[in-house]
Amino acid sequence: MANIGPVSPTILVTGTDSKTRYAITNKVDGAGEAYLVVTFADDENAARVMGALSYLDIAVIDTSTVGVPHKTDLPQQIHTRWPKAGIIVTSVNSKTEPDDLPEGARFIFEPHRGDILLSHIKELLSQQRAGLT
Repeated sequence: MANIGPVSPTILVTGTDSKTRYAITNKVDGAGEAYLVVTFADDENAARVMGALSYLDIAVIDTSTVGVPHKTDLPQQIHTRWPKAGIIVTSVNSKTEPDDLPEGARFIFEPHRGDILLSHIKELLSQQRAGLT
């Protein structure tokens, strides 16, 4: 039997900074679209609970810990489990390199306007529907 995702796109939001995570979640929830948003306070919990998700469309991973360089392997874990999932990494840390991210992942420097994040989400979902990922 094929693994069929939910009707509403599933979006994972994770990040250690609660204010940023809350802001991202509110941007996605307030977009006027029917998204299923799952949030986690840290990469470790997200990675542990990901096994319960049968399908993932988009992951928004905030790696902002002001003053602390943060490197995560969560984008690669997501890419390995769900190769077609869109991955967006946000950070105030300009040291994030494209080579640190899986192929096709996007990086948005913080702070950003909500419409920029939503534009990336909608574009990635459109590419998925068109079979371009």
